[in-house]
Amino acid sequence: MEATEQYFPVVLLIMLYKVVLTFVDDIQRKATEQYFPVVLFIMLHKVVLTFESVDETAKCDHSNESY
Repeated sequence: MEATEQYFPVVLLIMLYKVVLTFVDDIQRKATEQYFPVVLFIMLHKVVLTFESVDETAKCDHSNESY
């Protein structure tokens, strides 16, 4: 009985820690699932803008420039 009383606070703390980790993991997973389409759209938009910029640079007329 003494050992149970001695380690009860430690066991309780470990259990509470695991519960908190479970909730945090669940919240992060839901947030990831919720915002994934938005993040994907933003990333694809940036890729398109980058390729448009590269395309414009490639189309520049440098024929009259001297080096």
